[in-house]
Amino acid sequence: MIYRSANGDDWLLATDESGVRTVVHRANPASGGTQTTMPVEEFLERGGGSPEAAAVRAALAAPPADDGIGRNEDGAPGLSRVP
Repeated sequence: MIYRSANGDDWLLATDESGVRTVVHRANPASGGTQTTMPVEEFLERGGGSPEAAAVRAALAAPPADDGIGRNEDGAPGLSRVP
């Protein structure tokens, strides 16, 4: 998770099966807990200056961690495979 809003929604970075980087939004349980996914570029265009868009930009700009936790095989920050 790279960002959690005050209402409990979560945002995560992932890589889909074709290698496209995506943002996963998980709505809070009270809102139905729906999960949506969109390419990072589209999310950032729509998100503008929102806190969650800022968190995505920061995660993408972060240097790779030495331990590899939360990284895919190419070392991209905070990315994981989404089934």
